[in-house]
Amino acid sequence: MESTSQVDARIEVLLVEDPAAAGDRAAHAADELRAGRPLVIHCCGQMGRKLARVLAREGVEVLAFSDNDHAKQGTGVDGLKVLAPADAAARFGETAMFVVAKWSPGDGYLDVEAQLHGLGVGAIAPLPCFMWRYPDAMLPHYLFTTPDQLLAGRDEIAAAYALMSDDESRRQFAGQLEWRLTLDYTALATLTGEQYFVPGLVSLGEHAVFVDCGAYDGDTIRTFLAATSGRFDGVVAFEPDSGSFARLEAFVASLPAGTRSRITTRNEATGDVECELHFDASGGTDARASDVGAGVPVQCVRLDDAVDRATYIKMDIEAAEEGSIRGASRLIREQAPDLAICLYHTPDGFYRLPLLMHELDPTSSLHCRGHEVDGLEFVAYATHR
Repeated sequence: MESTSQVDARIEVLLVEDPAAAGDRAAHAADELRAGRPLVIHCCGQMGRKLARVLAREGVEVLAFSDNDHAKQGTGVDGLKVLAPADAAARFGETAMFVVAKWSPGDGYLDVEAQLHGLGVGAIAPLPCFMWRYPDAMLPHYLFTTPDQLLAGRDEIAAAYALMSDDESRRQFAGQLEWRLTLDYTALATLTGEQYFVPGLVSLGEHAVFVDCGAYDGDTIRTFLAATSGRFDGVVAFEPDSGSFARLEAFVASLPAGTRSRITTRNEATGDVECELHFDASGGTDARASDVGAGVPVQCVRLDDAVDRATYIKMDIEAAEEGSIRGASRLIREQAPDLAICLYHTPDGFYRLPLLMHELDPTSSLHCRGHEVDGLEFVAYATHR
């Protein structure tokens, strides 16, 4: 395991690269790896289909999709046949490059790469490599951006790294940076275990007031109730998606009366201004505010106005974290609650959000942990243990 001095040195090396050179490196990476080969896109989900459309416009030959989903195999998607990975490898494994377009919880890139290599595929590349090649059509997307854009914030990146309070946080922060700059998936560290109640980081106590922003169907509240053994003062749960909110209310209604009476549910979004938002209510964990005026109208509130007391605030709200933190600035400054803030919804969130958390509460200790494959569920914690 790397020492702190070794991680410090790794951060220095990563941040010293000239942004223009990094941008040029990224722009040419896909073509250099492809070396004129046709492509097979592994996974015909949203991102795989988007890549196929972009490649078609650019005149790049795509031979087929491959997919592990048996229900999709043998079908056609956007004019391309969907093959089982073994069939795709048998037909094209020696002549085509396979682009892994899967980015979701579950099997990560390294798992899929190992599967395809085991089937005899020689050339494999991750989706972000082609995002770098076609940034106008594919970026930014969640945490993905080009290396030159990322390095434009290197002073802030270095400042956020310097705030990390333990060796594991420094290693994980450095690993995130290295992966985003180089697409070396082995740089990422994944912590197994509970995401928002990490042993040794988060301490709740018998009088906890938990504010859950992005409560979904009550999944985190379930864990909170188990972690506190039902001994807590209150929960305030915000969920703007109507479908998820209905499931949240059903879950709360199923609880014993003594527990139920201490939980408040609000069908609202959180942010830095009180307003009406238009919300893409997908009913899933990716539901988010729409920036094109479409979607379901939903009220947005500031935590400073909506919550009287908090000891622990969690935010997993699809890129609305920064505004919601600012909307809780008084609460954070005056009450110093512990915070758990997701960092993977925007390219700059992994350094801007820790800096903001420290600005509002410099008495807290900052930590970060990854909880899923391929950069997903990367979380910053501000604690007072």
